[in-house]
Amino acid sequence: MTPHPPKPRLTLRIGITGHRPNKLEAGAIRRLRQQLADMFAVIGQATTEIHTEAAGFFADDPPAFRLISGLAEGADQMAVAACPEDWQIEAVLPFPKDEYLNDFAASPRDGHDARPEFLDSLKKASAVTELPKPPASWRDQGYVHAGSYMLRQIDVLVAVWDGLPPKPGGTGAVVREAHAGGIPVVWITTRDTSAPRLIIGFDSDGTPKTDTVDYAKVTLKPVLLDIVGPPATDTADAGQNAGEAGLKRYLGERWRRK
Repeated sequence: MTPHPPKPRLTLRIGITGHRPNKLEAGAIRRLRQQLADMFAVIGQATTEIHTEAAGFFADDPPAFRLISGLAEGADQMAVAACPEDWQIEAVLPFPKDEYLNDFAASPRDGHDARPEFLDSLKKASAVTELPKPPASWRDQGYVHAGSYMLRQIDVLVAVWDGLPPKPGGTGAVVREAHAGGIPVVWITTRDTSAPRLIIGFDSDGTPKTDTVDYAKVTLKPVLLDIVGPPATDTADAGQNAGEAGLKRYLGERWRRK
């Protein structure tokens, strides 16, 4: 039994959304895999720095990372392969597994049976959520529900996307919903060799607007600090310090004797 209230383990949940292989040029796949790996490394480094600098607020355990994915062909499975080995994989399937398997019977790229690749990715998942099977006429709605459900489980979204106008349940729609909900979106474009950037808004025609920072090289720490960092001191009343100081007092409490 600890002498004070238990401290939370710093945990970051990363969502992935992206195109299927038929929308990914073969020559770009190696670059996209490397950019995913680089982004995950930057996210890991930034979160570890937050944990070190705010050690008094978190448990001693190292930060935990959870990659939330639908395990679809293309970007989803590439992200699972690129993420660090100590990250947890959590799968959100748009339909029950046996129904979802039908989507992998013929790959949209070349028609090969992609079910083994899906099952291999699924084996890596420590948790699997299977959403209910919708009526046949509402099949696309299953992907819409899965995208919305995934967004409710994450802190930051990584999108492998061409930036073109969205269709229901597609990558662009998930990106727009995430941004509207206040979830930071790191965009890895599939159309050129641009570096990953943070989406800061959209033009009237739906074109994403980004900042100028290369997030494959520059830390995401300021972005993540707003999500998982301890509360900031309330500067409106320096005598109260309602945020940070209050949490310090709470975590410094001692259990009362019986």
